[in-house]
Amino acid sequence: MGMSKKSKSSGKAIDRPVKAQIARQAKALVDQYQVIVRLDVETGELIGRGVEIPNAIGFGATADEAIEEVRGNMRALVIYMLEIGQTPPLMGNTARTVQFNLRLTKFEKQTMQSLADASGLALSDYVRTAALGR
Repeated sequence: MGMSKKSKSSGKAIDRPVKAQIARQAKALVDQYQVIVRLDVETGELIGRGVEIPNAIGFGATADEAIEEVRGNMRALVIYMLEIGQTPPLMGNTARTVQFNLRLTKFEKQTMQSLADASGLALSDYVRTAALGR
């Protein structure tokens, strides 16, 4: 099954004015985010995806190109989140040292696991994201 041609973004800026403080804050945060790059065997192109923002993707002939496009897309998403008053995701390397136990029915856990799978998140990440309203 062939894939359609993907549009390329510059990964460097969004096409409207952004307050300098928000742009700096977004860049500082996104610079700490992780990016995973893999080879698409059908197209031979490298595909990058943000760990903290999985729906931020990018494509490139080299890993650096894919990573830069992902980071540009993550910056745009984080800028938007900051502009509307949302809290961007925490960095993936944040140490979590406190445990919280939650009792569920089997159905509740299966439902939450299905929702987490559909979101592309681990169950613990999904629950944390939902509970914190992110």
